[in-house]
Amino acid sequence: MFCVIQQVQLKKPNQYGAYRELVAERDSWSINGKPPLWRYRYAGERFDRPHLEAYKISIHQSYRECGRVRKKQYSIRTMSYYDIVEYSLIDCAGGAIDAAAKQLGIECDTIYNLVETKLTPLRERLEADFHQSEEYQTAKRHRQIINDHLNP
Repeated sequence: MFCVIQQVQLKKPNQYGAYRELVAERDSWSINGKPPLWRYRYAGERFDRPHLEAYKISIHQSYRECGRVRKKQYSIRTMSYYDIVEYSLIDCAGGAIDAAAKQLGIECDTIYNLVETKLTPLRERLEADFHQSEEYQTAKRHRQIINDHLNP
């Protein structure tokens, strides 16, 4: 049994990039005489996401039938460039991996380990590229601003 990751191209770009702007607003009401709290929300345009690469993940199992080598293929998930850098494998493909494990009659952990072994070098390369982008830098700065104000 082995894992195969194929690169494919998407037709449409991902339209859910990070917001470009963070807006702070003061609540108009107060609780028990305490001053109103600040609230944060994202506003404005979103970043363009130009990467159209996606990666089709599948598990292949070879077996012999009547002296001939046969192969079964179980499709796990097609993860886009942005799915790989933003989410974990469990978030994106947990249900599909569970279903494939049930069909194969093996433990889910075995399939997770197979896929993660192949996906880790790819993820590291994509994350290094993504962390250089303006979108990542802006989102990181927004998270830092919110954390600084929530935890004085």
